[in-house]
Amino acid sequence: KNDMSWFGNLFRTNIASRQKNGSDWFYNRDGGRARYSTMATNRAKLEAVLSNPAALTVFKLQCDLFSLGKISIKDNPEGNAPILDKLKNPNPFQGGRQFLWDYLFNIMLGYTFLEAGSKVITDANNLYWLSSANVEFPEELRNKLDRQYQSRESVDELLENTLDYTNYDNTIRKIKLKTLGAFADLTNGLYNWYGGPSVLDALYKVITNSELALDAKNINLDFSGKFVVSGMVKDDDIYQQNLSGTEQKSIEDAVGGEKQITAVKTPISISRYVEDMGKLELDKQYLTSYYKIGKIFGIPRDVLEANLEKGSTFDNQANARAAHVEYTLNPKGQDLMDGLKKYFSLDIDLVMTWDHLNFSQETQQAKMKNSLAMAEAISTLRLSGVSDQSINELLEIDIVFETASIEAPEIVEDVI
Repeated sequence: KNDMSWFGNLFRTNIASRQKNGSDWFYNRDGGRARYSTMATNRAKLEAVLSNPAALTVFKLQCDLFSLGKISIKDNPEGNAPILDKLKNPNPFQGGRQFLWDYLFNIMLGYTFLEAGSKVITDANNLYWLSSANVEFPEELRNKLDRQYQSRESVDELLENTLDYTNYDNTIRKIKLKTLGAFADLTNGLYNWYGGPSVLDALYKVITNSELALDAKNINLDFSGKFVVSGMVKDDDIYQQNLSGTEQKSIEDAVGGEKQITAVKTPISISRYVEDMGKLELDKQYLTSYYKIGKIFGIPRDVLEANLEKGSTFDNQANARAAHVEYTLNPKGQDLMDGLKKYFSLDIDLVMTWDHLNFSQETQQAKMKNSLAMAEAISTLRLSGVSDQSINELLEIDIVFETASIEAPEIVEDVI
């Protein structure tokens, strides 16, 4: 037990820090080595995304496509309900698409809250997303949010607690938990039922490296326009003195002057501070960060490349976008639909789809063509007398046919 106490203390400290403060990462320089320490500010996560081109490009790509989704009643796509009308005009400042865009952007930061004037849907009831960057859990509340509650009474008592929401002018608004709908990106079951961890916790080093590459490029661009001019010293003249102040100024005036040809007493050497920026591969660092950030958010590489106007073919892009929607955006959409149903106590199920978009229709058409080709192949094989088992093995399918294979007609040769 004592031998492992260092291990327990290490993780006990980190977990406590994460529970109370979150888990942002801040970059420091110490003895030439990169060192990262945990600090809790959701505000820092927001600022990191908004100030980093690679991260913001990924966020924008994800949110733009998500916001094009269509919300409808499950099994009744053409049906109508008050919630659908409200989502088209959620508040006086946003339309339906921007409301969806904000939802996913805030979710990608870690978590967000839905706040409504009332849980009864009316024209006067406005819906807003609360940014986690402005949310703070008081210590007394925070200590209650990782516990398991078994009775309805204990849950109701917890929901009477309030969190702090800080406005732009630093005024703090107290908001009761029972008035909020909570939505998390990864999970809300680790250390806070109302504030889950963020993918950005694992990406802060990547974003930091991207920032350093941009800073390095800026510095090198500045130095690329500057030169070092020096007198050339002969190898066999070790006693030659360095340039005097007068000689140095004479050379600087001559090189910086407007004359096309300048005569000098002794040979001089001119070199740039930065000879070859290409060797630094700073632009490559941006692309590397872009692909790493996109990958952890579940965006296929073909989609990321298409966003840069290069890379895969049009068909591959369509298939990649369809996979992106199905496996990455659709789960977030379903979380939103389930959350809305729970928050407003709806008696209908909602679904969010992207079937109306061009790439989705093209993918559906391709699936129909494949299905038709498969049906024709099966029909041809059955007419040829191939057994059902052999057809399944040959086409790598598992279909139970309603009727037995059609036997091929027996050919009888006439005997003369």
